[in-house]
Amino acid sequence: MLITKVAKRYAAALIQTAEETKQLDKVLSDMRLISETIAASRELQFFLRNEIIKEEKKKNVLAALFSDKV
Repeated sequence: MLITKVAKRYAAALIQTAEETKQLDKVLSDMRLISETIAASRELQFFLRNEIIKEEKKKNVLAALFSDKV
């Protein structure tokens, strides 16, 4: 439940910032790309859900996957 509340707050802040900077379409496109990429890869889903893998490693992998796309 706490993660859901935090996620909603971050999402609201992201949308607000995107609206203020007039980049809502770009942010929406980026979020769709990330969501679709994760949904399409069962291995990536398991990797991200794995509690043994450190958060820093997950961040590095996501950065490598999306740094030139978003």
